[in-house]
Amino acid sequence: MSETVIGVSSVNPHYFTINGEIRLLISSAEHYGALINRAFDFRRYFRELEKNGFNQTRLFGGSYFERSSDFHFDSNPLAPEAGQLVPLFAGPERERLHPEYVARLRDILSTADSAGVVVEFTLFCVFYNENNYRDSPFYDPAVDRREFFNALTPEKKRYVRLVLEQLNDFDNVIIELVNEPYWMVRDPAPVLRFQQELAEFVKTLAPGKPVAWNVDNTFSCAFDEVPAANVLNFHYMRPECVPANWHRSLPIVDDETGFCGSANRPYRQEAWLALLAGAAGYSNLDMAYTVETPDGAEHCSAGCTHGGGKGFHRELAALAQFLGKFDFSRARPAFHVFRPDCRAAALALGGKHFLAYAAETAGKELAVSLPAGTYTLRWYDPVTTELLREEPHVSEELWMRPVTPPTPEEMLLEILPR
Repeated sequence: MSETVIGVSSVNPHYFTINGEIRLLISSAEHYGALINRAFDFRRYFRELEKNGFNQTRLFGGSYFERSSDFHFDSNPLAPEAGQLVPLFAGPERERLHPEYVARLRDILSTADSAGVVVEFTLFCVFYNENNYRDSPFYDPAVDRREFFNALTPEKKRYVRLVLEQLNDFDNVIIELVNEPYWMVRDPAPVLRFQQELAEFVKTLAPGKPVAWNVDNTFSCAFDEVPAANVLNFHYMRPECVPANWHRSLPIVDDETGFCGSANRPYRQEAWLALLAGAAGYSNLDMAYTVETPDGAEHCSAGCTHGGGKGFHRELAALAQFLGKFDFSRARPAFHVFRPDCRAAALALGGKHFLAYAAETAGKELAVSLPAGTYTLRWYDPVTTELLREEPHVSEELWMRPVTPPTPEEMLLEILPR
């Protein structure tokens, strides 16, 4: 039995459990190459996650990796230097996993388990360019990369079976089917059927393990055609994704974000918005983790398209510690409580207890709409989560009542009944 056991709550199925207790999955995670890049020191990486209270990472399984020239990153663990790629298969027949791959995979899962980290293992990824495809152990010159996911072939099933044989010994694993299956495909219909078949295949081979489906980028209402999926993953998620899919009674996760430059603020704001909309998790794609700095540099360079680093870790750790104090057993979106003319989200925790966050509040009129009663408003610093002010608030009816936060650009508010 693992020390860190991931599950889905039976009390509130929109959230995960760790060792039976409802927990949010919050992380600033490296670029998914810890398994396939021999030079990446994953032990130092997991020590950094544990130090900050981060409890999730994503791990690409080896069917896809990148070249250093593919994106504008400071350094890319998913793009191993020459001689540093951990081979997926033991030989050209691709019937056995390479012994080094198996040993490293099991070591990573065990180290993550001891650090209290849940590993989201991603089986496949779309091929964003021709080099990605040609480099893959699954490259087939007779199959166009945009049609790679048109069929779940025996060869792909064999890979999945071999990997799941290793994953089944660990309880800290979520299995994601395909990373961004909506990009670089010619026809989405066969790709959706591929994921249906793959999800059912995974469920047969790894019963009890949560299966995640990467639905879309930014905003989408999920399709109903993946019956075996337990988790809905979005990338660069808008908070509206959560109430739009709440009726599905599954954990909804902002599973990757980036491309907003190297500053901390856009990613911290997205985390607050996602989690206070009712998301079960948030994972920043952190490009400050490199082979040279596996525990993260202080920050990413100004020219990096993604954020991260130790400065951001401190801010996200404060967020995670703050939200860890609350009971999410009755949590649900409460956008009706607080809907200013700016990006905002609100979460009902039960019993007239709410959390609300808004970004870019400067010059905006802010108000809350609460059931009749007397409340206490607690205002916090959104960066440090320090309590800044506490004040009474009276609501005589369901009507918008103005409020004024002590912070000028963004706000974090807890509303409690008195």
